[in-house]
Amino acid sequence: MSQFDDLRQLARDKRDTAIDAAKSEYHKELLSINALEKKLGRKPSLKGRPKPITALRVEIMEAIPTDRNFTVYDVLESLGMADTEKARVRTTFDRMINRKEIKRVRRGRKGNPALFAVWDFGPIPSELNDMSQIKAAETVLRDLGPSTLVELVVAMCERGYVAVSGKQTLARSLKSAMYHKSDFVCDDGKWRFRR
Repeated sequence: MSQFDDLRQLARDKRDTAIDAAKSEYHKELLSINALEKKLGRKPSLKGRPKPITALRVEIMEAIPTDRNFTVYDVLESLGMADTEKARVRTTFDRMINRKEIKRVRRGRKGNPALFAVWDFGPIPSELNDMSQIKAAETVLRDLGPSTLVELVVAMCERGYVAVSGKQTLARSLKSAMYHKSDFVCDDGKWRFRR
């Protein structure tokens, strides 16, 4: 990270602090106006629940673990939020990813939610994790050329692909998927991409 990136981050932090302070002051003013309005016998015009003083991003940063990967559900549980808030937390995660506060380690897959980590934890995420399993295999096979299934799985993992259920399960799953795709050909135990 360059000195300019550090300066940009400081400016963002300063901006966020000022925005949080202004929101907090605004909220307090609304509460005092509503209290005065109620005291005069009129119904307060503030509808619904008041907005939280602390930004969700700040709460998430305090709740997420810094020494391991986590999911949206882990954050929901640690903040005591309902599953209905998942979209709100996920949207905040996207903003935090853009700010390089957290990173997506692995894309969500069937039955396995996406994994995230704080930006400084672990290796830089691989572009393979944003692809489907078969697309990642295709990308690696294009670079490697004809390879055995074991060589393919090892190469994928070396390039940062996260084998959630283990390498053996990944190999079985890939073998099945590649047999069913006409773009993959197996000659004498070596797989290659046809195109």
